[in-house]
Amino acid sequence: MLERLVPDSNFHSILKYSCGAGVLTEKVADYYDHTSGVDIAPSMIKFANEKNSKEKYSYFLNQKNDLSLFEKDKYDYVCSFIIPQHMQPKFAKNYILEFIRIVNPRAIVHFQIPSNPDMSTQKHYKLLKSIKHKVFNTLKLQKKQNDARIMELYWTSVKEMLQFLSDVGVRFFLKNRAIKTDGLVSAI
Repeated sequence: MLERLVPDSNFHSILKYSCGAGVLTEKVADYYDHTSGVDIAPSMIKFANEKNSKEKYSYFLNQKNDLSLFEKDKYDYVCSFIIPQHMQPKFAKNYILEFIRIVNPRAIVHFQIPSNPDMSTQKHYKLLKSIKHKVFNTLKLQKKQNDARIMELYWTSVKEMLQFLSDVGVRFFLKNRAIKTDGLVSAI
């Protein structure tokens, strides 16, 4: 896909944002000189390092709200699939700016964010939240702050995301379904 979008580029380094156990990072390693993964979970980074011991891989723990552990212009390709949807839009946009900062000028940043609310997900979310409260109340369980964690889901309209990218000076591809309107903003 990258060779098709930018045929004259020579990609050497990739960063997978929210790499988890490193499965995708490992799979793309054959195409790059070096692959890196970054994740918020210490357990995932530990597992990725134990599982993937090749010199071509590097895994980083990052629990900050930026990617300051990476220098400017370091990567040829940064990708994040369906991860920014779990952040409030202001934080997702901040990470997108960080992706842009850490890639070189001829690099590609590839991410996906839902472009409209998934009403079925919202209905299920409300139902699950209601059930959770009933279970806690019925069992007279004391709630701790950690017990109330939920997976948040946010979206950004295609129009808003394109405007944001344009405002920060990003050139993006609009061919080969790089931007889709079927529920996802998939910007390359």
